[in-house]
Amino acid sequence: MSKVSWNDVQARLREHRPSGAIRDAGTFGADFKARARLVRQEAPGGAGTPWVPLLRWGVASFAVVLVVAVTVVFWPVHSDLMTQVKSLRVLAPYSGVIIMNDEGGQGTVVWITDMETDGGDKG
Repeated sequence: MSKVSWNDVQARLREHRPSGAIRDAGTFGADFKARARLVRQEAPGGAGTPWVPLLRWGVASFAVVLVVAVTVVFWPVHSDLMTQVKSLRVLAPYSGVIIMNDEGGQGTVVWITDMETDGGDKG
């Protein structure tokens, strides 16, 4: 790393010095104000109100909770979702079949009368 002397720094600064005379503060200020009038100036927005984003999130959260609550309360409950026995095929000889579906207990009772089995008493 080479060291640069202060004289070299000053020489470089003189090379990059502006080529014209520096205007006085009054002329610069008047020129600045004239140019500023040509460009639309926005009023400062300020810090804003911190409760507006919270209000938006609150309203959105309330809407989601309301939709979920209405869906849960008013969603139709079907007892048809349970499997029910509607018909039965019996391979052994029988005289009758009774199928009772209990909707309150969500159960099914199947009663087969006079069914003959192979392993029973043969008189």
